[in-house]
Amino acid sequence: MRRLVCLLLFGLCFNIVAARAQDDNIIPSDDPPYPCPYTSGAYYQPNLFPRYDINSNSLTLVDMTTGETVRVLDTIAEPNIRLINWSPDCRYLSGAVGEIRASSPVRFDWLGYENYVSWYSRDIVLWDALNGGRVQSFINPGKRIFRLKTPVVWSPDSQYALILGGCPSLYYDCAIERERYDFLWIASNNSAARFEQLPSGESIRGRSERFIRFIPNMARFGQEYWDIFRGWLWGSAPGGVAIYSLADGSLVTFLKNRACERCQWGAESRFVFSSDGQKVTLYSIAQRGTVGAITVYDLATMTGTEVNVEGLAAPYIPFADYHPVALSPDNRYLAVGYDAIRVWDLQNLPEAVEDRLPIYRHGGPTARIWSVRFAAPGVIETTSEEGTQRWDLHTGVYIP
Repeated sequence: MRRLVCLLLFGLCFNIVAARAQDDNIIPSDDPPYPCPYTSGAYYQPNLFPRYDINSNSLTLVDMTTGETVRVLDTIAEPNIRLINWSPDCRYLSGAVGEIRASSPVRFDWLGYENYVSWYSRDIVLWDALNGGRVQSFINPGKRIFRLKTPVVWSPDSQYALILGGCPSLYYDCAIERERYDFLWIASNNSAARFEQLPSGESIRGRSERFIRFIPNMARFGQEYWDIFRGWLWGSAPGGVAIYSLADGSLVTFLKNRACERCQWGAESRFVFSSDGQKVTLYSIAQRGTVGAITVYDLATMTGTEVNVEGLAAPYIPFADYHPVALSPDNRYLAVGYDAIRVWDLQNLPEAVEDRLPIYRHGGPTARIWSVRFAAPGVIETTSEEGTQRWDLHTGVYIP
């Protein structure tokens, strides 16, 4: 879970800062000082944490043991700063800078929020914690920072960052209808590119933002994967998965979840790789007005194989890091667990897609299945409210 915290004045207690907040509209936090949590990072600096000095309007790194300023990161005139996160190597610090309009301590569980924050304006900023200075600023529309997913997602090597737009309204589904101002930041040349490629090559500039929220072949990034080996960034999208180049953010290709053509304007497709990395399975998320779909792609040829999922789709779990879909170790069998366990033999599929029905249907757990994997050849493992359970691939018999 990302951290989105207000900078505290070092040495002042929370109550004092809170007393100022109502007048200055600076919303405090009771979070402790926020040093880089990645102690094994290449640029980890022990005991240093960021502080905003209200007298000099400067963002600084302060030694926690002495209270002395070690480095000035930026001079900021805007009245509000919220930290977002550190890069994994502790070189960069990200935050939101702008003017907060209002906030509420109310927690909206039905949207997954922790609280409500409305901004007049807001930019996402990256700072260099090693040398000081502002590295990049990103226009970040959407008047509310939604807390379902961090607006800054770092690659494991800290050489790239995915910058995501905010949510335009409290009453929108921020996992689906957020503003599509998404950027790729590249550390090697300090460049940034906005993801804006449509299938026709037409730019999204000039389009209404409501249109941009729903365009096909553009990632929503409910799920992302940093494919450093291939130089790609994968992102879940309506009706498939978008793949972008890490060199410049351009669209490399779009893998369609083929049986879900009607889903391209709505239902998002997530993805999971096979254990040997040779296949990727796309599966649609259940959303109103759409049907389910699953397509298995061979990564060497980028050719897809569809199956008939009988209209079913995976339960909608925003930003889940587990999958109710899995391939067997030899990539022959596809197991899917939603309300039951269904199995396809991918090596013996009928010619017509509509005839590609499961060869097995097993009851599995009585609770809704969250995730599926092959624990061993011929053994399916499910996770649900009943816990972790194992089942025979061919008979469906529970394995104690």
